[in-house]
Amino acid sequence: MRKALALLVLIMALVTACNIPRADSTPGSVMTLTPTPTTQPTAAPTTAPTAEPPTPTTESLPACTPNTTWPVYTVVHGDTLFSIAQRTGGTVDALVAANCLPDRNVIEVGQLLRVPALPVVVQPSATPPGGVKTYIDPHGRYAFDYPDGWYVREDAAGSVIVTTYDPQGGDPAMAAFGLPSMAKITFSVNPTTIHTELSGLVNEFKTRNALQPDQVFYEGQWVLPNGAPAVRFSMIPGNHLIQVLLTILNGNNIVATGLGNGTLFDNVTKTLRPAS
Repeated sequence: MRKALALLVLIMALVTACNIPRADSTPGSVMTLTPTPTTQPTAAPTTAPTAEPPTPTTESLPACTPNTTWPVYTVVHGDTLFSIAQRTGGTVDALVAANCLPDRNVIEVGQLLRVPALPVVVQPSATPPGGVKTYIDPHGRYAFDYPDGWYVREDAAGSVIVTTYDPQGGDPAMAAFGLPSMAKITFSVNPTTIHTELSGLVNEFKTRNALQPDQVFYEGQWVLPNGAPAVRFSMIPGNHLIQVLLTILNGNNIVATGLGNGTLFDNVTKTLRPAS
């Protein structure tokens, strides 16, 4: 008995020295050991780089700009781009580029082309063998001379129209005015404001016709036979060349416009003067 008691005391001493937990003294209790969880390192997520789509490259063709510094030539029957180039001191390639032509093999009678220089053409005389006639405005505002054999008429608006052709059959197609023998000149009195200064008449005319700077060329100052100043210019408001002369005679604002041969227009309008 003493030996058993001594053995139990020895075991109790060993347990206390080694810090071994002992069972609860409560009957039936069970000692539970809870394991400490081990934390595993978490790998940081990686984001794959996003490849940007390639930027498409578009080659833009330069816009074609007509050469507005060159004078304007009207294509007539029998013209080719090659013959025009020979007579104007240019090349076919230069004409194509200056006029933005889509097809170098296609031009039409009456078409307006920019050329390096106007060809030297023998124009018909403005004074035929039959002589000249004088037109005097019935209202006493102006007068001018025109070749005998031309036709003169007055329209419903009071404008005077002078033509190289008989107007009874109506006006010809616009393409016909590319021929050197064709001319139509219209004289009228400015229907709106009466200007005392020529610059005012010129500005009003350009504004009324909505002319842009590149539509007006060959603008020059003239002096008529009576000493009156005039402004002479050409314009292309659409697809056709129009000659213009503006002047003031005895307070009357005179507007002369013409289609066709510019030399014939000049020869008639240069004679413009007061009726008395």
